[in-house]
This record gives sequence, C-alpha cells and structure tokens, in this order.
Amino acid sequence: MYGLRRHNSLDVYNRIEISKNALLHNAGYFRRISGLEVMPVIKSNAYGHGITIVVEALKSGHFPLLAVDGYFEAGKIRRITDKPILVMGMLKPGDYKKIKTKNIEFVVHDKEGIKAIGALGKNIKVHLDINTGMNRYGINPAELDDYLDLISRYPKIRLGGVMTHLADPDSNNEKHIVQAVRDFDRCVGK
Repeated sequence: MYGLRRHNSLDVYNRIEISKNALLHNAGYFRRISGLEVMPVIKSNAYGHGITIVVEALKSGHFPLLAVDGYFEAGKIRRITDKPILVMGMLKPGDYKKIKTKNIEFVVHDKEGIKAIGALGKNIKVHLDINTGMNRYGINPAELDDYLDLISRYPKIRLGGVMTHLADPDSNNEKHIVQAVRDFDRCVGK
C-alpha cells in the first residue's frame, strides 16, 4: 500500500508493508509466551492497514476468532475466509436479522441485543462486555446475574466469553486499573 503526501514541496512516498510471515510469527510468539490463544482485532480497516490484505495474511494461521467492529467488516472477512468472527461493536437490534450468522459470534452490550439474538432462533455464541470503568458500553457488574438469567432463557444462545475494556490502562493511577481488574475477575468467577 502506498500513500502520497506533500513535504517541503517534494513528493514523498510513505510505504507500509504487510508481511504474512511477520504477522504469523508475532502471533505465534505471543501465544507461546502467554500460553493463551491470540485473537487478532482487525477492526477499522485493520487499523488503516487494509482489512483485505491483513486477513489474507492471517487466514492460514491458527486463531480462535478474528475480531471486527461491525457486520460490514464481518461481511468483508467472510468473502476471504470462513474463520470464526467476533463482532465486537454494538449493533441495533434489527441489524442481527441482516447478518448471516454462521460462524459469527457477537459481543452483547445490553439486554436488547440478547433478545434480538434469541429471537433469531439460531445457535449463536455471545460474549458479555463487562463495564469496569470505561463507561461507553457494557454491562454493569451489579446486573450480571440478570444478564446470565436472560441468556439462559434462550436455549440456542451460548456464552462464548466475557470481556472488558480497561479505561486508561497507561495511566499512572494504578489503583484504578487494579480495581477494574478485580471487578472483572469477580464477574468471570460467577
């Protein structure tokens, strides 16, 4: 991929190279040192690197899920690979009907999302987004039991995971991050 920008009256080319070998090597490295699976997050056009190029590079690797923000990105990925996809962004309840849900999982941020997925009557995995202080999306930890109860009312919905988004993890206020992690761990322990 190439970009062109003006610099001191000269045309300067910026170049970004996507290396399949480097991407797969780095994913393998993080898998080895963490002992955990790696889920590439390729939302926002692979953070500006080109979703098609990045997915082509990743499709031969071992990943439990490829994560995107919305269903338009999921559609782009589906044209390239049949790897499982996690849609992390918040969808309107009516949007779930527009998606071919085969091999697609959803992060749910509210009860309306769970109800909309349940109404599809399809086997679908959901991931709960727990609000530990980011305060943009997510479930209040005090309401977790209500959400788990709602999911249990739909026999075809399965809980695939639980996630959070730490607010300001680079802050010098370590106390805030430690509390957020404790809140999240408490929810996962349920």
